[in-house]
Amino acid sequence: MKKTLKGMVQSNENHFENLRKQNRDAYIDFEKTLKIKLDENKAEISRLIESERQRIKEIVGIEMSKIKNLILIFGVLTVVLLIGILAIQLM
Repeated sequence: MKKTLKGMVQSNENHFENLRKQNRDAYIDFEKTLKIKLDENKAEISRLIESERQRIKEIVGIEMSKIKNLILIFGVLTVVLLIGILAIQLM
């Protein structure tokens, strides 16, 4: 009985070891495939990233000019209000 049980345990261990090896080999193959695909598309990926960076820079530039315009308008309105308050006090 002990030999049979020991043989079954050994058989299961061998089976699991084979599965681990197959799984490891499959992941290595998958990694190689991904690297090949990445290398094939590297230029396009770089172009897309640079395009998105440029688009973000343009959006930030537009938003910054809007903010600068709002600050300028706020400053002008503040000066006009101060001049009005000063004029009222001098009367």
